[in-house]
Amino acid sequence: LGRYLGMRIRGMVVHHVDSAADQYDPVINVGGELFGRSPVWWGVLRVYGGGGLWAGIRPKPTSSGAQYRLAGGGFVGFEAFAAPFMAFTFEVGGQAPGHGGGVDAGGSVMGGMMFYFGRNETRFDRR
Repeated sequence: LGRYLGMRIRGMVVHHVDSAADQYDPVINVGGELFGRSPVWWGVLRVYGGGGLWAGIRPKPTSSGAQYRLAGGGFVGFEAFAAPFMAFTFEVGGQAPGHGGGVDAGGSVMGGMMFYFGRNETRFDRR
């Protein structure tokens, strides 16, 4: 079950300058996400997806918008394995705003590399 379902802790900082107040107004998003993933097909490809809930915290809020806000979002993506311990990833997602001014809402597209450490041979089905 742990091979196909999981949970991760999420942290993100969004930098924002409020031009009306001429003030730096960042938001810190912290929370958790649940995700699911398929087995590795043909020793090369795996799809995954998930989402979660987090709290947006503005350390120095301007006069507009709330200092704290609950938000959420989700994602779907795939991994293409180059080796049992390394995969290239491509992910599409979206999120609600954690910032009281709504500056961090919208869609996202990400790509990168994922490294797996430990007993990597168990990540592949031997069928």
